[in-house]
Amino acid sequence: MSLRIQLLTLMLPAAALSGLCSAAELKYVESDATAGTSAAVVVPEGTGLIQTAQILPLGLDGALLGGDSPAGQFDAALANLKTVLTQAGSDLTQIVRLHVYAANEDAAAGLRKACAAAFADKPKPAATFVVTPLAHAQALVALDAIAASAKPPVNLVRMRVAGLSGNDKLAHYVAFPAGPVVFISGQAEQGDLATATKKTMQSLHDTLKFLGLDASHVVQVKNFLKPMSEAAIAEKEIVAFYPQGVGPAVTHVEWTYSSPIEIEMIAVGKPSAAPPADPVKYLAPPNLNHSPVFSRIAVTEGAGLVFVSGLSGVAGTNGEQQVRAIFERLQKVLAAAGSDFKHMAKATYYVSQDDPSNALNALRPQFYDPMRPPAASKAGVKGVAAPGVGLAIDIIAAPKKP
Repeated sequence: MSLRIQLLTLMLPAAALSGLCSAAELKYVESDATAGTSAAVVVPEGTGLIQTAQILPLGLDGALLGGDSPAGQFDAALANLKTVLTQAGSDLTQIVRLHVYAANEDAAAGLRKACAAAFADKPKPAATFVVTPLAHAQALVALDAIAASAKPPVNLVRMRVAGLSGNDKLAHYVAFPAGPVVFISGQAEQGDLATATKKTMQSLHDTLKFLGLDASHVVQVKNFLKPMSEAAIAEKEIVAFYPQGVGPAVTHVEWTYSSPIEIEMIAVGKPSAAPPADPVKYLAPPNLNHSPVFSRIAVTEGAGLVFVSGLSGVAGTNGEQQVRAIFERLQKVLAAAGSDFKHMAKATYYVSQDDPSNALNALRPQFYDPMRPPAASKAGVKGVAAPGVGLAIDIIAAPKKP
């Protein structure tokens, strides 16, 4: 698959948006008007997708927009996100998954209200809220999103958007065609931040080579790193792997673990010669150890995708109770979306307390088929934007085939 990377400086005309997917084509599971989110969104097979970079409430000059209020900054970040999606040939009504990164717990409460207001008159995306320091010291919010596209490109396209700030060597969004999607679990190498990033990126690209893929297939690079104030160091090392044109969409989350960085990756795969019998394939390069609770690689093809909102336990309960409540809820949401535990492709575990983190390690084997665990990353973070709760899980799955 060849890569077409463009720098587009003009906005798409309104007519270019006339063929967008309708809300009827996307299935929304348990939409909550009060929260402005859905428990899950099902994307049908044949739908192209758009992955955005992490979007901050900044102007072209890098100045902070929206004042010092969470709601004001959310509106500014959402306006930037709208600009990105408009250029990509989509809009806010097509968002299927939204991550809201809050700088602190106090901001998170305001951001939940702002999100609910923003999507009050729109289809409700699956959403996850995470507390993390952000790449701009005064920013209270950052967003990234996956949206549906009615007119996907023939080949993956990485694009920047005129009028938005950010690293000029990295994409504001990546549009990619319907077909196989590759989820690579977080990998981590040691050293200072620059060295660890370089070595980890090389390991991830070795994994791509195992799949018969290369740098041109990469959609998103998501970093769990420390400290956030040095995120530019990681970006510099990432950019070096994409010397031709613009690099992939990048998101940063500060984690609390000892390693300087762990990186996960999303890529597009090569279509199978014949329709696959199984919508999720689990793989492992020979140089990486197998685990019964996570796969090194999961590839989805032939059935669409299910995006599940971040699920958390009940405040005031212990770690085991939080984990069991999450998995009981997850089982019901997946069933309503036409999926199950055996069709999970990607799991992200955000943990902010030791008790639920340890309980997750102990209890996952009770829920997962050891031959079909999802690709995964587990990140210790400042908070999961749910007071009194120490664990949130978001999931990408595939529907079961009839």
